[in-house]
Amino acid sequence: MQTNQSEVQKDRSRLYHSVFGTPDGRRVLMDLMSFSGFMSDPFDANPHVTSYRTGVRTVVSHILRHLSMNNVDDLIGLTPKEESK
Repeated sequence: MQTNQSEVQKDRSRLYHSVFGTPDGRRVLMDLMSFSGFMSDPFDANPHVTSYRTGVRTVVSHILRHLSMNNVDDLIGLTPKEESK
């Protein structure tokens, strides 16, 4: 049973890489990070706002885990680069 779950996890990660590993996929991921406030502080004086923001950020966190991007250094490559003039 453990092997089957491991294979499912590997297949799921492969799918995430095939979608988000492309230039367009990275642009979508950056958009999701921006929309979710992933790089911002989710806390607010209103606990309902904090809960909402945390929930939205969880989706991006889930994607990043499948892409094995677990630290800031991994995310640096996702930031848009200035185009040369």
